[in-house]
Amino acid sequence: MSGAGGLELLAPARQAGAQVASIHPIQSFADVEGAIHHIPGSTFGITADDELKDWAIAMVKALKGTPFFVSEKDKALYHAAACMASNYLTTLMHMVETTYQTLGLSRDEAIRAFWPLVKGTLINIETQGTVRALTGPIARGDAGTIEKHLQAFRERLPDLLNSYCELGLMTIDIALQKETLASDRAETIKTLLKGGSKDEHPGKVK
Repeated sequence: MSGAGGLELLAPARQAGAQVASIHPIQSFADVEGAIHHIPGSTFGITADDELKDWAIAMVKALKGTPFFVSEKDKALYHAAACMASNYLTTLMHMVETTYQTLGLSRDEAIRAFWPLVKGTLINIETQGTVRALTGPIARGDAGTIEKHLQAFRERLPDLLNSYCELGLMTIDIALQKETLASDRAETIKTLLKGGSKDEHPGKVK
């Protein structure tokens, strides 16, 4: 069931005459009840001996999942993508939760405040893809707002500043793909974000 490990982990079984396979669900299991509920509809990455491929597909379909094959050389990257989709998304939501708590909201109030936005964004991603789903100040080239964000993080949450800047720099590329961000505004915002974590002010936006 390993996401990152290859079939070499099952070498002793193979040497003993067994056929081996790895069937990994792209799903998050925080508890048993959640696992049972979320398995149907999940996609499973399969790495298997040729003789077991049909069996592996049948196993996934019996669990009401969708199978696809992952080569041995791609397993680590495959699993890294899953970690970003789940673990790092959790980390990002923790950053948002922390920011709202700084404003005086409790944990529950913070989650209640941002959760409708998260759900709406996820629906947009599901139906339109990541590029078309992108909104916000970077997507519209609003460098002035980004500058205000940076100043607020410097003053209130400096530990989150670098993460905000790194995510912003990646967001510029998505906005350019969406073609809502002009190249000159992209360069202005990129300059702000690259200088965002420095103590000195990166310069006013004209």
